[in-house]
Amino acid sequence: MPDPQGKKVVWLINQYAGGFADVTTGRHFNFARELIALGYDVILVMASRSHLSTVAKITDGWYAVDERGGVKIIYIDVPSYKGASSVRRVWAWFVFAFRLLKLGGVQEQTPDIIYYSSLSLVGFLGAEKLSKKINVPLFFEVRDVWPLTLVELGGVSRRHPLVVFLQWVEDRAYKNSKYVFSNLENLPVHIKERIGRSVDFEWLPNGVNHYGLSDLSEYELSLPDGYFVVGYTGSIGTANAMMTLIKAAEILRHDKVFFVIAGDGEQLPVLKEYAKKNNISNVLFLGKIAKSDVPSLIKKFDSCYIGWGNNPLYRFGIGANKIPEYLYSGKPILHSYSGEGDPVARFGAGITVPAEDPEELSEAILRLKNLPDSERDLMGINGRSAAERDYLFPAIARKIDAAFRRVESD
Repeated sequence: MPDPQGKKVVWLINQYAGGFADVTTGRHFNFARELIALGYDVILVMASRSHLSTVAKITDGWYAVDERGGVKIIYIDVPSYKGASSVRRVWAWFVFAFRLLKLGGVQEQTPDIIYYSSLSLVGFLGAEKLSKKINVPLFFEVRDVWPLTLVELGGVSRRHPLVVFLQWVEDRAYKNSKYVFSNLENLPVHIKERIGRSVDFEWLPNGVNHYGLSDLSEYELSLPDGYFVVGYTGSIGTANAMMTLIKAAEILRHDKVFFVIAGDGEQLPVLKEYAKKNNISNVLFLGKIAKSDVPSLIKKFDSCYIGWGNNPLYRFGIGANKIPEYLYSGKPILHSYSGEGDPVARFGAGITVPAEDPEELSEAILRLKNLPDSERDLMGINGRSAAERDYLFPAIARKIDAAFRRVESD
């Protein structure tokens, strides 16, 4: 049934919207909240669990309905699994896609718009079938280029049956969606390579949530006096190429530069072991910290670091959550990156060096350390201005709204 108040109803579907234990920190929860502020009626649809967290315990049936911060949420039960590479994770993709088709049984409001977001491509098939059944436009969002990521980062053969299937779904999604969104600015190049034509496209960067940041308590952390502090917050996996930073710390261990690493992941033990083996004493590993503590921790840094592998996959751009957080913090950024669409260079928000080059990175750190405060401050101001213009969730929601309206007027 239509919304009784005459609002456009959006089903915002992302299997991993509850990737964090606190759903309200997620990208799509914030999209939902801002679209509601623009006059939409939004229902956020996600899985009840992932390998990262369990966000809802469903004891009866396949679904649970909740409301958080004014956003209505429907959780879909999927099989439990422990790791990102688990076979049961793939099975959960198919279960989620199938159970999307039965949403009408728990949600009376028929959508006017269906917005489906990857990572999981399989769920697109369920969203597509829903959109055709009720004859409403389907919007598709790409946040990681699958299955290309499996091939170029994971080393999986292009002929692997799962890769072949996912490639068919990806191409189908580009062809059959009214609009494509992505946090990767250069994705239109990939789309044209895949299907031989352009599509209606809008860049939606990863956002930063400014709510309550002025009320943050101070993060308790003692740092050595007189040192230039380089900090990192986030995941510590293969894609983050953190060994580059550790080796730069090794080079600079006698230069009054101190490194703080806050985060967890499969590469953390490797980094710790390397630091211990090579007597790198100017690195502090904090482990995983609460997401709400990240902004107050960043305040203690003189510069923020983010790095990537030297991989051709990044020719389509990057979309890490750390980038808007770092930009909004007003701290100069050290960026180890060799791909396209570099926001640090574009906005003059720090220094970019080639990916996986500890020597270049260590030299850039010393250059930044030795700059006058006014020049470092200007980099921070440039980043903060860019974040307020392009990366706050209200600004991103306005871009989504404009795309919805363009499709409606066609």
